[in-house]
Amino acid sequence: MPALPHLELVDRLRDWATSLLSDMIRVPTVNPPGRDYGRFAELVEKALSEHGIEVRVYEVPRSVVERYYPEHADRPRYIVV
Repeated sequence: MPALPHLELVDRLRDWATSLLSDMIRVPTVNPPGRDYGRFAELVEKALSEHGIEVRVYEVPRSVVERYYPEHADRPRYIVV
């Protein structure tokens, strides 16, 4: 029985995905307080961009963080899209 196309894709990307997940786990995004979020966002942006995926990183405005999570407003927050 021939391999299914999606399983072939998983096999092709296994090493890359394992390496990326290992790198992501190494970034100490301890929450709270939420340190190294910027470093984590940059890592994800770079890894996905290298594979041709359009990625944008947005910093959440401090006023929004202060409004909804005032106890965590002392560090920047990011959204990776």
